[in-house]
Amino acid sequence: MRRFADLSGPQVSELLTDRTILVQPLGAIEQHGPHLPLSTDSVVATAVAEAAVAAVGEELDVWLLPTLEYTKSNEHAWSPGTVWLSATTLLAVLDDLGRCIATTPAKRLVFLNGHGGNSALLNVANRELRLAHGLMTFLAHPGVPHPPTMNIFVKMKPDDPLLHCDFIFVSDDLRPRVQAVDVDIETQVSDHQPVTLTLG
Repeated sequence: MRRFADLSGPQVSELLTDRTILVQPLGAIEQHGPHLPLSTDSVVATAVAEAAVAAVGEELDVWLLPTLEYTKSNEHAWSPGTVWLSATTLLAVLDDLGRCIATTPAKRLVFLNGHGGNSALLNVANRELRLAHGLMTFLAHPGVPHPPTMNIFVKMKPDDPLLHCDFIFVSDDLRPRVQAVDVDIETQVSDHQPVTLTLG
């Protein structure tokens, strides 16, 4: 894996060029219901970034930066375990990252964002980093499920604050086999009831 943090100082100058692409994954540490870990967004962003670098890193000179896990999650501040930065703090952190990256030969920076709460702020950061540090900046998101092909069932009430983590997603290759989605209403103790997919 082409990890930026594994390079030595001299190697940064030797191996990176103005064509180098640095990928910065961003996740979150926030509630994802009782069934998923706080690190869900970080895990997804990291996995997608690692896969992208593994696939095209050598060909396109792409390097992976360490995942930024503490980001803007104040919409989940009500939940124990959510650790978040204010918008002002995250913008300052991103500016500091850009300033440091601008001291390397690399001039292309991709933010690979795994947490929807960061999106608007990252759009602002991209513009600011271009102006302040002369970087070419981009924003990408891991594959966002497309409702007609992947959203099989919504478990929860539309006004529930946990809704963002309680869609049942099934990959495109599995979806044609889904015959039914059953929710155990009889035994539910909350809106996080068990779900059973019947496959054909």
